[in-house]
Amino acid sequence: MALLLGHAPAVQARDSRMAGEAWIGASALHTGSLGAMLTFAPVTPNDRPGWRVQGVAQRGYYRYALNAAPQGVVRGRYSDVSVLLGYEHNKAAYGFMAALGPSLYTKDLSYRSPGDGAGSKLGAKATVSGYFSAEQALSGFALASYSSANRTKNLYANLGIGLPHGLSTGPEFAWMQAPDYRESRLGMHLSGIRAGPVQASLSLGWLRNQDGQQARHVGVNARMAF
Repeated sequence: MALLLGHAPAVQARDSRMAGEAWIGASALHTGSLGAMLTFAPVTPNDRPGWRVQGVAQRGYYRYALNAAPQGVVRGRYSDVSVLLGYEHNKAAYGFMAALGPSLYTKDLSYRSPGDGAGSKLGAKATVSGYFSAEQALSGFALASYSSANRTKNLYANLGIGLPHGLSTGPEFAWMQAPDYRESRLGMHLSGIRAGPVQASLSLGWLRNQDGQQARHVGVNARMAF
């Protein structure tokens, strides 16, 4: 469940009402996720404060040790689809956003045990995020979320030190906890990579799961406004 959602503030372009984001992440511990998010600004353009509607879809896989399971390992796959309504207050130097909405979560496990939460559940998801930028020299971003459908908590934060050509790099941290699985990730990111209207970031680091196993992790995030 190497989440990259909220890896950086949404790309802002003057007078644009839509922003798209896609991400993919994987680790040597056989965990990974891919997903996409579409943000619509119905009242004001997304470079100004206002209401936001977000549609998020994600698919992922993971595994963890369990003595009762065949070969002592449980393999899990999950999908999460959410529609969130939120408000964003954004300025050039800082911004924050809070959103809430329904979420449909589905989990399949190779071995079922009591209380593992497998199956499909409808619940609510809440997210809070914020960023700051000090004249391209230093920037930061943080996001926290909770989903009642799968009782999962997520935290993500990064700092960026400005580099030439609009790039930035710095440390990042991610943590998640679910009823049957948890992981943390520490690494570095390179953000501000541009290819036409697309802005991308690359993450490299180490992931640690609930069994104490550690391995390399890599992730890519791409965003654009239109």
